[in-house]
Amino acid sequence: MRNGIRSSAPLVWCALALVACQRSQPHAPSRPIVEAPRDSAASADASGFVDAPVDGAPGASVVRLDPASAARVAAIDDEIRSLERLAARRADNWIDLETVASRYLERVALTADYEDYRRAEDAIDRAFRKGNGMGPFLLRAQLNYTLHRLDRVTADVDQVLRGALVQPSVRAAAEELRANVLFHSGRYDEARVAYERLVREERSAERLAALAQYQWKTGDFAGADRLLAEAQLVARARSPEVRAWLCLVRGLLELDRGRWPDALSHYRAGLALRPGYWLLEEHEAEAMTLMGEGARTLPKYLDLIERTGNPEFMDAAADILEKRGEREAAARWVARARAVYDARLRLFPEAVAGHAVEHFLAHDPQRAVSIAEANVRARPGGEAQVHLARALFAVGRRDEAKAAIDRALASRWRSAELYECASRVYEALGQRPVAAAHRQRALAINPHAFDE
Repeated sequence: MRNGIRSSAPLVWCALALVACQRSQPHAPSRPIVEAPRDSAASADASGFVDAPVDGAPGASVVRLDPASAARVAAIDDEIRSLERLAARRADNWIDLETVASRYLERVALTADYEDYRRAEDAIDRAFRKGNGMGPFLLRAQLNYTLHRLDRVTADVDQVLRGALVQPSVRAAAEELRANVLFHSGRYDEARVAYERLVREERSAERLAALAQYQWKTGDFAGADRLLAEAQLVARARSPEVRAWLCLVRGLLELDRGRWPDALSHYRAGLALRPGYWLLEEHEAEAMTLMGEGARTLPKYLDLIERTGNPEFMDAAADILEKRGEREAAARWVARARAVYDARLRLFPEAVAGHAVEHFLAHDPQRAVSIAEANVRARPGGEAQVHLARALFAVGRRDEAKAAIDRALASRWRSAELYECASRVYEALGQRPVAAAHRQRALAINPHAFDE
């Protein structure tokens, strides 16, 4: 245990979530609440809108979990209470608090309660205060990576890797984090070298999926699909959670290519492995909505909102209601989503910026610019540059939008969204041949790239 470094439990649904998906984690209980009835004073209209407290306000933290998740959360809460009692009695032992923090990160992967991130951070801080130079460096790096604080990860990873007696599993986890930071920082060539080296060392499901993400996000969709198929074969003996996560990743790959039925098939395969899991259910609803089944998915989104309080689901419900002509109901969901985003931006701005920018682009483009700028500072890769270009373009700052999109085009990042945005920017600047070329590139990746 040199330099206070020790192994942490795998955080498949937490640290690996950034490999699979950039969606925000929905809100859930601030204290152990497995299922709670609606407030008897709350009233719901035909759109499903409940005049309930917004995220961050007292009483807002109510969630309904599927039975398996509820049982696991209850067990985690019992373990945390026991560990805190041990930590209080053992003044010089920081390992109990490391385990407390890791349990909070396991909990947030099930409930998506942003307060659990704060509690995990508090436990890690207390562990370092006890450690006198020792502490859970790897776990702190994993937490900061999950919260998109990439600038805080490298120092802790370096501390881990400097150790002379580091366990192989710890060293491997640190090297994987380093590769992921390179990728999300836009250092794509370095990330590719790191991912390929890791896969040569071990063709695990997680490492294959990470290299697949690199290939997919740099334009090699077929290569990424082959790697993900291999990852699923490798993971046949793994837990249902890992196998369901791989189904989610394959679905996201197909979604980026506009292959909605294929994406839906992967999501449903994941749900067969992990029934009731909100993240897979949300993606199932998204694919169905894109396929024109909004009437069927509105109840799904309303149920997901009740279970999670996620503002992205509120926006999705608002979009469906707006298209049905129910503008007042849609506006109320938009207002509630904004309140949730505001609360989360105050709590963990780096983690939320990449998700909140979509909401504000649709409803407050000027605010979207500042959020997109913050997102680029936190994660200066191609995806963040595209979001910034879109925000700048929305407020008429076309030359700056071109500069942002040109930075993304000059990198190895490749996506239909990149080329769609480039096409619109160059068209507005009067460079029609360039715009047309980008349009064709977007449509070659995703035939639906210019759909509303």
